Amino acid sequence: MKKITHIFTAIVLVSFLSLAGCLSVQSESDNKSSYQTISSETAKKRLDSEKGIILVDVRTEAEYAEKHIPGSLLIPVETIETQASEKLKDRDAAIFVYCRSGNRSAIAAQALANMNYTNVFDLGGINNWPYETETTSRPNQLPEVTPTNESQKAEAEKVVKPLEQTNLDKVKQPAPTPAPQSTTPKTAPKPTPAPVPVPTPKPTPQINVQIQKMLESINSERAKVGVAPLSTDIKVMEAARMKSEDMVKNNYFSHTSPTYGSPFDMLSKFGVTFQGAAENIAMNSSVEAAHAALMASEGHRKNILNASYSYIGIGITDSPGGKVFVQMFVKK
Repeated sequence: MKKITHIFTAIVLVSFLSLAGCLSVQSESDNKSSYQTISSETAKKRLDSEKGIILVDVRTEAEYAEKHIPGSLLIPVETIETQASEKLKDRDAAIFVYCRSGNRSAIAAQALANMNYTNVFDLGGINNWPYETETTSRPNQLPEVTPTNESQKAEAEKVVKPLEQTNLDKVKQPAPTPAPQSTTPKTAPKPTPAPVPVPTPKPTPQINVQIQKMLESINSERAKVGVAPLSTDIKVMEAARMKSEDMVKNNYFSHTSPTYGSPFDMLSKFGVTFQGAAENIAMNSSVEAAHAALMASEGHRKNILNASYSYIGIGITDSPGGKVFVQMFVKK
């Protein structure tokens, strides 16, 4: 039997309900870069005694404005990959990363480590910071928010008005005048046979509206570059669904599942025979936001547009932090 070479481009994208973006990690065959954790007490001592330490807040602008550690730099977690090289020039500087409760800070710290920042510390959540904090006003908040709300209202009106007008038209139409009854007897018409009902196909359990939307978005991108569309495979779809559910159930975000092992192990356990495979995992607020962020990341985009893959499985599971997405690509 020929030895099957597993091809796996390990790509990670993450975001939370209020965020949209993606983060990449190294493949499993590489030596994974790491970061350190640091307590609030130790961090405060070092900040008071050392120069050159960079504090990075990876929450949203609204969270930062409400309360943040003095002197910290705002780089929302979804923009770490694109803004770090511009705002964090010194890759050897000590960088303390924090968020609200510690989830996003761990993700951002790992992303920085993967980008070859050598002295990264996860400070955890500001909720556990017992020292001084400050508030910043947001003068641009209304100009930023109002157009979005007005746009949303306009879109809602576009949808609602045609429906309302159609209903009104139906209501205002006068009742038809009944035809006069004829006194001449007529031969009773032959009864028209009832049409044979056409069975309505039942929806496929593995492909719901969200999955269909993501699949269509992926194949649309492939069509733009002349690549054949991906087909769904029942076994691969099931594996992707179970992987997304497993990440939510066991509260982890990794290509390696504590339940199923690596994506390759998992595909094999689900009876999938393949020559190559890849996996994208993500957390985001919606299918549209996740797809846009995936396409904005080189590694994720390569998986999506890779012509050697012909089958895909997609899993989408709701979690407290957002929707967890799993895309499994397979070459048979």
